[in-house]
Amino acid sequence: MRYETAQQVMRLALAMRASASGLCLADIMEMFEVTERTAHRLRDAVVAIFPEAVATLGTDRRRYWRLPPATIDRLVGFTANELAALESARRLLSENGFSETATDLGSLAIKLRSILSPGLGRRLEPDIEALVEAEGIAIRPGPRPHRNAALVHELREAIKACRLVRLRYRYRGRPDVADIEVEPYGILLGSRHYLLAHRPGSQNGPYIRMYSLPEIEDAERSDRSFERDPGISLQGFADQSFGIFQEPAQQVVWRFHGRGARDARQFLFHPSQVVEELPDGAVQVSFRAGGLLEMCWHLFTWGETVEVVEPAELRELYRRCLEAGGAPPPAET
Repeated sequence: MRYETAQQVMRLALAMRASASGLCLADIMEMFEVTERTAHRLRDAVVAIFPEAVATLGTDRRRYWRLPPATIDRLVGFTANELAALESARRLLSENGFSETATDLGSLAIKLRSILSPGLGRRLEPDIEALVEAEGIAIRPGPRPHRNAALVHELREAIKACRLVRLRYRYRGRPDVADIEVEPYGILLGSRHYLLAHRPGSQNGPYIRMYSLPEIEDAERSDRSFERDPGISLQGFADQSFGIFQEPAQQVVWRFHGRGARDARQFLFHPSQVVEELPDGAVQVSFRAGGLLEMCWHLFTWGETVEVVEPAELRELYRRCLEAGGAPPPAET
């Protein structure tokens, strides 16, 4: 068995142990990005090494495989890279004001390190700190959003328990404070943090609204629960926009020239982007999204190395931005 294949078999065994319901062939194909035939081979290899594997028939009529407790527990180990990634995530969350989640990750890290032998722990410690420092997480310059930890704790608990929340919310540009009740779905991180929530009784069906966390003066969990609408996808909501601002999606085409083409090859501008290499050496990036103002803010960092092909509205906005020598004024949110 090749070294790479042995690694895949071990990863699959760990995943089968970690999943309460088990993995089906489709899960294995997605996990390793392989064909169904290769997925069969990987599954068979795990079952051959660990005959304790249990196969069950799911409600979707698919067969799922899992490994029972203690099957491979002694084979599990942790690398400096994995523990450094956990510490980097903890520090990043802490610096962005998510102290409660950061504390949870810190607790998890302590539990993981308690499993390590003292000798291994001492050997890994310098590598972990070096990796964290090298990734620039330990010292992160620049402004960060301010967060009310007590408020976020209340919202997180409501999200987990599927409880409605009563908000005292100050809409920007209005002097008064509104009392509203919402179904909280998640929190969106960005230059500003937002609560993503649904207003009960909305005439638009499953529709997500954004509420700026700094504008929420108070939040109180209700005794009433709600059922999460399967038609609402937070990832889909985030993907339809270039940044935070939500607008109808448009076809966007940017063309990068010169040094901009070289740099653009290393960027992910949007999850749906399609990148084309043009005969003249330029790079063309296409995707569908809304948020033209935020696109313009970003494009300004590329200067004249980028050409806006579509849409015409963005092309004109960017032209005026370059002529003015600065980014357009910020939008109201």
